Amino acid sequence: MRTRQEIAAKVMAGMRERGLVMDGAPEVVALIADWAAGLIEMPECRERYLTIVRQREQMRRARLHPLVGETILQLDDAQAGPVHANGDSEFSIP
Repeated sequence: MRTRQEIAAKVMAGMRERGLVMDGAPEVVALIADWAAGLIEMPECRERYLTIVRQREQMRRARLHPLVGETILQLDDAQAGPVHANGDSEFSIP
């Protein structure tokens, strides 16, 4: 039976041979290292990686559309209702 380190090395070598690029971000490399060291099992490794991917996508969308999804509620005696993050009461996207 192969060790996890051997499996990871073989998978990465196969990816290189096929011209595929592995995600080399530090958090992903650390995740693979944790799996290879036996600290986590593959289902947890997969879930953590998917969380990383989702967080990246949220950050990318926030950079592209910084005001989308940033609605706040402003409640006081004079005015009650939704107010967009830029202070407008209208919900148009610039």
